[in-house]
Amino acid sequence: MLFQEYTSHIQTFIPKAIYGVLRLDERLSLRLEERLDEKEKEKMSLYKGGSLFIFGLPIDSEALWFWNHLNGKRYLTANHILESIIVSLAEMFPASHIQSLDRISNHKIAQVVLAEMAGLGTRGWNNVLLHPEHGAYIQLTTIVTKDVFLDINYGRPMDKDVCIKCGRCVDACPVNALSPTDFFAFRCSSVVASPEKIKSKAVAVTSDSYVECRACIDSCPIGLNIEKLYEWKK
Repeated sequence: MLFQEYTSHIQTFIPKAIYGVLRLDERLSLRLEERLDEKEKEKMSLYKGGSLFIFGLPIDSEALWFWNHLNGKRYLTANHILESIIVSLAEMFPASHIQSLDRISNHKIAQVVLAEMAGLGTRGWNNVLLHPEHGAYIQLTTIVTKDVFLDINYGRPMDKDVCIKCGRCVDACPVNALSPTDFFAFRCSSVVASPEKIKSKAVAVTSDSYVECRACIDSCPIGLNIEKLYEWKK
């Protein structure tokens, strides 16, 4: 079964990975194209009738949330792992023409939206995906593929909201970027985008790595116990 081939390969890197699939039918394709420029639309058109395969890496180690500077570039350890898996999948299934959706769309399509549509969780007040088991401790990525997964039921949004509306994330945010109805991205990015910024809440780990502010995530009671992230310190 094709779906099992994909998931088995991913599990060699991420044993507890979560998955979701969306069919790139005409309706979804048009919805995505609304955010793309002409060149990006042309790239996406090659995959119409194929699928979006969304998968996530549960964050069960503090090291996965380190941001690093290398050769003038900035990358998150978790994202580095996810991107390596995409390269590996593309090599394993060359006829599928697997590509990272972020690379095609230049990060214009929100991973949270796709993960919600695929039934992996629901968006919390902290504006991130909340998974029933792992809560906000998930890093997501999406690939586009020409493959059609006929052997599984396509993803459907969850019927029940994972967020319990406790308000802890709203109270924890140091810049009031959250409310029950709004997310002010410019406020959030003002404190986490760079450790060099005077107002940044990033915590330096080494001269080339740091952990950004994630007060809203750490305050969320859904999923993984925060204590587990810090076991290495004990």
